[in-house]
Amino acid sequence: MKFAHRLAACMLIALASIFLSPAAPAQEVRNSTQPPAAGAEPHKDAEKETPVPPEKPVATHHELAIGGKTLKYTATAGTLIIRDEEDKPYGSIFYVAYTLDGAEPSRGR
Repeated sequence: MKFAHRLAACMLIALASIFLSPAAPAQEVRNSTQPPAAGAEPHKDAEKETPVPPEKPVATHHELAIGGKTLKYTATAGTLIIRDEEDKPYGSIFYVAYTLDGAEPSRGR
């Protein structure tokens, strides 16, 4: 059973390092309602609108034993809706958050 806990701890550390690493530079996203650049052909699906999924976070509760201490944490996965200046949804971002149960929220340093 210790192997499973070590594996879970390694996975949690790996995931944390991924999510806490500096973000990649933002990429420009062209709104499909904008005309294409001069000489460029419009994409064949440019006129189709893909529905934006609703914000539905899902939380699961876990325990992890490390160094004789048990950490209880919550993993939450979901999406955040991206809206334009007119509050119209045009996309979403997926996220996963890991929070330590019972810990006081911090405001950063």
